Amino acid sequence: MRLIDADALQERLKKKKPDPAAPRYAKEFNDALLRFKSMVHSAPTIELERKNGVWIPQNYNKTNGMASTAVYYYPKCSVCGQYANYTNFCPNCGADMRGN
Repeated sequence: MRLIDADALQERLKKKKPDPAAPRYAKEFNDALLRFKSMVHSAPTIELERKNGVWIPQNYNKTNGMASTAVYYYPKCSVCGQYANYTNFCPNCGADMRGN
């Protein structure tokens, strides 16, 4: 999902005009533009609710093809369960990891 600024998109659409070199398509262009503006205006609004989570330390033994085994530490998100580096927000679900 990608959040956009619908108001900024509406402003950009106001400035769009049909190409004067193709006047026979001007009516179709204006009709399509009006329909698109209507769709943008009536699109549902998303209320963002950010979840709070913590990084759960995990350790895995991984072989590198040699006889030795290296231990790598990857924290796991308590909200979605994905592994990532320690950051303020989970890159997968967006959970706030800065503490409650």
